[in-house]
Amino acid sequence: AGAKAAFGQDFFQGFLWILFFGSVFGFYALIYMYIGYLSGYAHRIYYDDDVKVPMFLTAIADLLYNLSVYGLQFLLRGRLGLGTYLYRIIIPEMFYTVFITLIVYRIFRYINYHYMNITRKESESIWVLK
Repeated sequence: AGAKAAFGQDFFQGFLWILFFGSVFGFYALIYMYIGYLSGYAHRIYYDDDVKVPMFLTAIADLLYNLSVYGLQFLLRGRLGLGTYLYRIIIPEMFYTVFITLIVYRIFRYINYHYMNITRKESESIWVLK
């Protein structure tokens, strides 16, 4: 369920990115869709209160995203400055994306935990028909 949900969710995120910022229709949606599908497999291997796995997945996803953008939009046009692109764009973006993940993940976890406890308690009740 996690991989399929992330698949559609990240495809929609990439689609919105294209509508507002993109120049090539479908390129970013496809990248986000694949990254979401791969990161969706990790929903079973970490606890909600542990932020290390989401930080690691964010760093890996950002690296894959930027390398695919470099490979498909710069390398195919003959621009071979991977070192410059790596040190000036990819690594700084990975750092601030992981830093933002620390903040946003805690906020989303709090909201999810706060509102999902009511749903879990109702669904675990013996009076709810399954």
